[in-house]
Amino acid sequence: MLFAAIESTFIMILSIWILFKTKVYKLYNIISENPTIAFCLIFAFIFAFAVGFSSYNFGALMRYKIPCIPFYMTAVYLIMDAIKKKKSLIKETVKH
Repeated sequence: MLFAAIESTFIMILSIWILFKTKVYKLYNIISENPTIAFCLIFAFIFAFAVGFSSYNFGALMRYKIPCIPFYMTAVYLIMDAIKKKKSLIKETVKH
């Protein structure tokens, strides 16, 4: 249970950091520009809602979230990559 708590805390902190790093409208633009990010987030949220709504056992929830995490973390890392690319593009245009 300790490892599950550490993992969930890390994912929550990373998600909050991304929300503070980007504004909501910029995050929406990043998601809408990349269909891979949109698919990963939609799948992760729908799957997580369905599992959470249908299962009341915490152990089962921990097992059922395993297919959800790779999609969510893929979306998170793709969003972070898009943020870095936009920042480097802005820095490059400012230099010229």
